[in-house]
Amino acid sequence: LIGLVLVVTIVLYFFSGRVNFDADMQKINYMTEKQREDFNELTSVSTLGKKNIFLVAEGKTEEEALRVYEKQQTIVNELKTQHRVASSHGIGIYLPSDSLQKVNIARWNEFWNSHREVLVKKIQHASIQNGFKAGAFDGFIDILNANFMPQPPTYFSLIEDNLLHDYLIQKEGRIMVVSLLYVDKDVETIKPEFATIEGTFIFDTASTTKAMIKLLSNDFNLVLFACAFLVFVFLLIAFGRLELSLMAFLPM
Repeated sequence: LIGLVLVVTIVLYFFSGRVNFDADMQKINYMTEKQREDFNELTSVSTLGKKNIFLVAEGKTEEEALRVYEKQQTIVNELKTQHRVASSHGIGIYLPSDSLQKVNIARWNEFWNSHREVLVKKIQHASIQNGFKAGAFDGFIDILNANFMPQPPTYFSLIEDNLLHDYLIQKEGRIMVVSLLYVDKDVETIKPEFATIEGTFIFDTASTTKAMIKLLSNDFNLVLFACAFLVFVFLLIAFGRLELSLMAFLPM
């Protein structure tokens, strides 16, 4: 009997090393074939089944973080055209940096410097012909003649506080702008695309979960061995004989 127990124990010990945690959280829920088909149909028209990547732009000031964010978006747009990124969520165009504002203002002025006079004359002429009083569109014309200047982030505080606060993390001496990317393929092929942009770090929920489960697995094995040792000690004390303690302990 003891020999049989030893043989079975050795065999089971050989296979015990193959027991581990499955770090893929997508596999923990059982689904029937019909449920899986329905799930795939649902995920094909939504972001439900896509992998999430958190793309973070960091800076000491909000302007610095926004400049990093805008560099990131150039690459994000390229990845979208390549169909490597399905969609993204973030602050969009609603919180531009001062440098981007200067570029947009220059483009605005360049366009209207060559079109303003012709358009104003057409508006004034058409408004009178259609029964509007003189000066009815002066407000619009004033906008065309306005001298726009870059605005500080506080100018956009209404939008920032009500619409964009979920994508901004503000700490003392540290500002982060968060974007959420949805991808179909392996996220590891996306991460290197942003390696050259200073002030960027990127991570995904799957790799973070796997790292946590790996740590948990290592700790679990340590706890398992510690408990087994304590059980053996108590068995040895209870039986008072080594062979009886081993017979009771080895099947574990």
